[in-house]
Amino acid sequence: MVDWGLVKEMAIPEGDVASVSCNGQLLWKKVVQKYKTRVNYIESTGTQYIDTGINKPMFGANDKILVGFQPMNVSGAAHLFGVMVGSRGCAIRTRNASWLQASLWQGGGPATNNVDTIYKKFDIELSKSGGYVLDGVQQAACGSGGPTLTALAYFPLCVGAYISATGSGSTEYTITPTKGKYYHLQYEVNGELKRDMIPVLDWSDRPCMYDKITDELYYNQGTGEFLWG
Repeated sequence: MVDWGLVKEMAIPEGDVASVSCNGQLLWKKVVQKYKTRVNYIESTGTQYIDTGINKPMFGANDKILVGFQPMNVSGAAHLFGVMVGSRGCAIRTRNASWLQASLWQGGGPATNNVDTIYKKFDIELSKSGGYVLDGVQQAACGSGGPTLTALAYFPLCVGAYISATGSGSTEYTITPTKGKYYHLQYEVNGELKRDMIPVLDWSDRPCMYDKITDELYYNQGTGEFLWG
């Protein structure tokens, strides 16, 4: 005979499954998700970032990044997200409190557009085919120039950080955490969704990102802790 009071109070490991069967028949099953609750955003104060576990030579011809973020405390030029090797790459940056820039394989100047204010949430899409798309409106096409992908070092794709290197063949790179709120991140490689990340609190109330593809939690690799809201 099953003691249902005992079953309902079973301690189940986070992200695990518990079930009760009798004579081969499933009587009860419970699945506990990896995280405690979803939050609207996690916020880097300038020392926190997350390595998504994807390392690529910059940005492939059929890759796409979709990120929702809000810059915070912008003063002058600041790199917010992406990878740059010399003057080329795939990155988002600010010039001041009313300018956003995106650089996509452009050896010259980046695509720049004026916004009412930097201090709000933006949904950004970056891809070679679609160019730079801000809140659903294309701002610029992708430049045709750029270094040969096979000649590049491998760079990590990060949430809350900007990656830079000095040369196209360099294995040296710098991870610079940036100040901002991150709402979501999707990354496609050759048309296949490899990361679909949302901000959450784990079962210890620690802010992190949960990836729907790998069913894993990704934590801060910098110092301090993310804020959240």
